[in-house]
Amino acid sequence: ADATLDYPSYTKLPKRTVEDTRRLSAVEGTQLSYKFHLNKPVQSARLVSGNDEVVELKVYTNRPLAELPPLALTQNRTWKLELTDDANRPNKIAPRIEVVVYTNKSPKIRVSSPHGDQQISPLEEVDFAAEIEDDFGLGAFGLTYNVNGGDLHDVTLGKSTPGNTKILASHLLAVEMLAVEPDQLINWYFWAEDIGP
Repeated sequence: ADATLDYPSYTKLPKRTVEDTRRLSAVEGTQLSYKFHLNKPVQSARLVSGNDEVVELKVYTNRPLAELPPLALTQNRTWKLELTDDANRPNKIAPRIEVVVYTNKSPKIRVSSPHGDQQISPLEEVDFAAEIEDDFGLGAFGLTYNVNGGDLHDVTLGKSTPGNTKILASHLLAVEMLAVEPDQLINWYFWAEDIGP
């Protein structure tokens, strides 16, 4: 059983063939195709799920091969491979095929500075820092703040980073430039744009 995985374009992963496998894992949206090498040509072949959903396989009269054409993976799948030969005999043991489908995860943001609520003077500079990462990469990421519930100000701190890479996002905010007054509140948050669904 040789599987071919054609990953969604946003993952930037190359197409991959996994030989001799009946268990796979892949991200949602991957196109899965399978080649089942048999000991003789068969009349029919199909994959049957636990709830009796059937996926018919392509068979050849002159070759001991059954093929699953590309199938988009959207959920976990468990099938039994059922075969029927030219004498109408089924296979005695139906092998299990298991596919685990995982979703594209949201970016992770860990704020390292500032810690909690702080009281600052109108002349201070505040250091904002966070560690940001994602399984398949990020679009833009940055910091957004406002003063006393006013207009939001976006500060883009980076664009287009690769997957599984920790990025340090930092920004030094000069409070003096904001013309703040005593007892005003600065609200802020870090943000990151995910790639893919």
